[in-house]
Amino acid sequence: MAIHWGVDLGTSNTTICEDRTGSPRIVHLPGLVNIEPLTQTSVVASCVRIMDDRAKTVLIGLASKPTAPNCAGSCGRSTSVPG
Repeated sequence: MAIHWGVDLGTSNTTICEDRTGSPRIVHLPGLVNIEPLTQTSVVASCVRIMDDRAKTVLIGLASKPTAPNCAGSCGRSTSVPG
């Protein structure tokens, strides 16, 4: 049987689902997801952080949150890269 995937790309969170048996289920990705408190659903923060100008290091979800105190870290902020 084919595996079907669904991705809900939300403004704040993204949810990934798979369907192998005719009953879709939300995929839990340890280390990448938060548990949404109200529904207890695994969600990935809709945030991508490119760490270098050649995009060799790209962080997504929880890993993309700022770790340095001087980092702006806003997922909703866009910046231009020189060059």
